[in-house]
Amino acid sequence: MINKLLDTYRAFPLEREYEAWIINGIEEYFLSINLAYDIWAINPKLEKTWPSDEVLEFDGKLVGLQFKRPKLFKAKITQSTVTYDRLKWSLNSPKGQFAKVVNHSEIFFCLPTFINRKFRSVSLSHCLFWHPTKNSKPFEFWYANNNKKNQSLATSPDVMRWGHFIEQILDCKIGKKFEAGESISDYVESLSKDFQDIKEIEENVDLDDISEPNDTKEIKFLDKSTLYLLYLKFSPSYYSKSPQKLTYLA
Repeated sequence: MINKLLDTYRAFPLEREYEAWIINGIEEYFLSINLAYDIWAINPKLEKTWPSDEVLEFDGKLVGLQFKRPKLFKAKITQSTVTYDRLKWSLNSPKGQFAKVVNHSEIFFCLPTFINRKFRSVSLSHCLFWHPTKNSKPFEFWYANNNKKNQSLATSPDVMRWGHFIEQILDCKIGKKFEAGESISDYVESLSKDFQDIKEIEENVDLDDISEPNDTKEIKFLDKSTLYLLYLKFSPSYYSKSPQKLTYLA
């Protein structure tokens, strides 16, 4: 059976496109279950815009999302179809970013597992969420590759799909907890300073690897290494020990 998810339609998606599609899916998800949230991007290279006196009105949990565009390893001459053993992500670029994510337990890599832009409306169902451990090495990670030299994420117990990811947040297993009245601007400023030494890189799209085998052109796009913050707002009774009192704030 041909895997349409890995087909290239029109053009190979840019990282900024994956960001937009998945963020849209996240917003639709929370609107459908009536759970209040905030989601925004921070860029350490840009001037701080969050008011210094901004405080949180409600208790909640925060997670960071660092998006990474998938790539396809060049097919063998004998391989006529695109399979998941060719899908990978380069988590070692830009230099220093991987270590920053490791040091912040509330930040997760968001890794799309599709290439075909026709699936953009269901992109949230086709991505992995993963926080690397301190033993993880900042190399290329594969979706499902049997080569022992490669690091595959499909069978890793630490990798989550969207449903499990949200369940872990709501169950207070992951994410950074904030309480009503607490300042979030200090956290955002500290996080921005921690990530500001990561250099911007050019995003390479090698058409020889992802499209026509006879096309060897390479296109470069600027990768801003944007980090997104997702804050889920809970009512004051959310952290109550009585399960029947757990409520979401719309």
